[in-house]
Amino acid sequence: MFKIILIHGINNHQRSAEEIGSEWQTALLEGMRQIRFTPSISDIRFQAAYYGDVLYEETEEWARQGSDGRVMGPEDEAVAPRIDQLYRALYERCGVTDAMIADFRRKEAETEHEVTPLARGIHKRSYKAIARAIEYVNPGKGQFLTGVFAKQAAAYLFKPGLKERIDKLVAKQVFETLNADDKIIIIAHSLGTLVAYDLLRSYSEIPVKTFVTLGSPLGAAMIMDRLGPPFICLPNVGAWVNGTDPKDFVALGPRLDGKNIGCDLIENHVDLDNGHEDAHGIAPYLRQAKIAGAIEKAIT
Repeated sequence: MFKIILIHGINNHQRSAEEIGSEWQTALLEGMRQIRFTPSISDIRFQAAYYGDVLYEETEEWARQGSDGRVMGPEDEAVAPRIDQLYRALYERCGVTDAMIADFRRKEAETEHEVTPLARGIHKRSYKAIARAIEYVNPGKGQFLTGVFAKQAAAYLFKPGLKERIDKLVAKQVFETLNADDKIIIIAHSLGTLVAYDLLRSYSEIPVKTFVTLGSPLGAAMIMDRLGPPFICLPNVGAWVNGTDPKDFVALGPRLDGKNIGCDLIENHVDLDNGHEDAHGIAPYLRQAKIAGAIEKAIT
């Protein structure tokens, strides 16, 4: 029996595990039909992890605690610079420069006496300028990337205890309910690739035939610094396939390899085209022939 584990990413608090599983399964089967592959569904079980409600509620609660003008969280000299690094990685990935952000800051500073330089830390007014600069360069993406992705990613990575809570929740749902004869395939998307990667390091005794990461921010140096070593080819994973649309700016480091994650055995497809409406969406990724082909290879 093949078990395909699905680990979602950001912005899923209004959906259930069943809805996520249905969408992912439908899209993947559509991709398989495109490559003329018809698997025996009776031999496959899909299981979706779910932590979207916890991530959303904890992120919003952290934001309400804010006391220093930042987007989320109380002032913390250790964490604040790392959140700044996340936003910097995001806007640089989008093609936005410090000069562009400073220009948007000046436009917003009509009633202020000073514009705080980025070098002194990214404060709330700069977050707004970052969103507007990203929107200017990539229309329709600024608010999502800063107000949803970066906000929830920062909470997962830096809110005390949240990463551990989510990782434990996902592990209990999917890694601690396996049967001895399960042949495991893991598909992770967006922030879910961080969850899956770290759990695969922790559960190194669990063999995984294929690990698929889609729209992953794992390649960003500050994220790997937060996850910490070892940066390795996962010894319990038979094949690792990574897919990215160049227009998907959540994929902070589109290619995953020895330079950023410590593994040169990853099969990268960094030229996928999900269209312009939702380059980060999971359904377009799963319909891609190269991704469906990776799953076909795993189950044949």
